[in-house]
Amino acid sequence: MATRWSKPTDTAWTIRLPRALALLLALGALAALVGVGVLYEENRALRADLAELAEETEVLRERERLLTSTIAEQHGEIQGHLDDAEALRFRLETVELQLDGVERIGRELRVEFGLADAPASGAPRGGPFDGAVSLTDRGDLARRRLAVGLSELLGLRDMMRARHAAEAAAAARDAAGDPPAAAVMPVPHVAEIPAGWPVPNVTQLSSGYGWRIFRGRPNFHTGLDIPLPHGTQVRATGAGTVVGAGWQPGYGHSVLLQHADGYNTLYAHLSGPLVRVGEEVRSQDPIGLSGSSGNSTGPHLHYEIWRDGTLVDPTDLTGASSAGGNAGR
Repeated sequence: MATRWSKPTDTAWTIRLPRALALLLALGALAALVGVGVLYEENRALRADLAELAEETEVLRERERLLTSTIAEQHGEIQGHLDDAEALRFRLETVELQLDGVERIGRELRVEFGLADAPASGAPRGGPFDGAVSLTDRGDLARRRLAVGLSELLGLRDMMRARHAAEAAAAARDAAGDPPAAAVMPVPHVAEIPAGWPVPNVTQLSSGYGWRIFRGRPNFHTGLDIPLPHGTQVRATGAGTVVGAGWQPGYGHSVLLQHADGYNTLYAHLSGPLVRVGEEVRSQDPIGLSGSSGNSTGPHLHYEIWRDGTLVDPTDLTGASSAGGNAGR
C-alpha cells in the first residue's frame, strides 16, 4: 500500500503511516525499552555480584595473611621447642656422664676398702641412645639411676663409718692395754621405708594422688596435699638422710629424704626447712615448717614418695583416702 502525503492548510507536513506499521514500530520500541530494562537489571545484579566477590576476595586475603602469620608463629614455636629439646638433650647427656662417674667411684671405693660388691639393683644402666628413645624416657632412667646410686653411696658411707668406729675402738683398747674383745661392729645409721603421715591427726586431703583439674587445666598430681595452718611442724615419715633442702621450681621450699630400699620422700611448699643436706634424721624428726611457697594457692604440705626414681602412690604407705581439691601442686 502506498504512503499518502497531504499538505494541510498551513505550511506543516504530516506523515501518515499505515496502522499495521505504526503498531510494529510501537511494539519494537516497547521491546527495546524492555530489553534496556532487563540489561539494566542484569548489570546491576552483576555489579552486586562483583562487589560480593570483592568482599569475599578480601576476606580470603585476610585469612591468607592470618594463616601465613599463624604458620610463621607456629614455625617459631616449633623451632623454639626443638632448641629447648636440644638443650635438654645436652643437659641429660651431662647428667648421664655424671651418673657414670658416680657409679664408677662407688665401685672403686668398694674395691679399695675391700668391701663386697653392692647387690644388683636391677636398675637400668646408661649407654648410647638413638632417636627412638624419648627425652622423657631418658630423664626417667637418669632419675632412677640417681636414686639407686645415691642409695648405694649412702650405704657405703654407713659401712665405712662403722669400720672406722670399730678400728678406733680397737686402737683405744690397744693403747689402754685392755685385752682384745670380741669384734663388735657399731650399728650404723639405719634407714627405714617411709610409712605413716608427715603430720599428726590428718583428717582430710585437699588433693589426692592422680589426675585432677588444677588452675583450670588437667594435671597429674604426684603426691598428696594436706591442708595445714602456716608454720606447722612437718616430720620425717622414716629414718633416712637429707639429700635435698632448699628451693625447687614449682615446689618452693622443699626437703628430700633418702630412705631404705631406694625410697625417697619429698616435703614441698614449706615456709622453710629445719634440716641441712647430709643430716641423718629419725622417723618423726621435724624437718620443716608448712607454708605456701612455690606454685601453691594456700598453706598446705605436698607429700610425695619415689622408689628407685619412680613415683609411688603415697596412699599405699599412709592408708590415706583420695580427696578432691586444688590447694597446690
